[in-house]
Amino acid sequence: MTAMRRKDTLEKREEKDWTKQKKKVYEKENDEGDYDEQNEEEEEVEEEEEEEEEEEEEEEEEEEEEEEEEEEEEEEEEEEEEGGGGGGRG
Repeated sequence: MTAMRRKDTLEKREEKDWTKQKKKVYEKENDEGDYDEQNEEEEEVEEEEEEEEEEEEEEEEEEEEEEEEEEEEEEEEEEEEEGGGGGGRG
């Protein structure tokens, strides 16, 4: 009788241990899944931020180019006015 009880007790312990291990594995997998999802979200946010930065840089470059073109046009106009006015006098 005691041998049967011991056997039953051992089987129940093994079953509990197995269930605990299975539960731990399941929880670990879920945690890793959450971790992966969190990493993906962070990566997406980082990518979006990088894209925004790149767009801002491109806009700044375009604005600088436009300003340079305007300055060049103004310089050309000034040179034409100076050059054209001086040539008529001479």
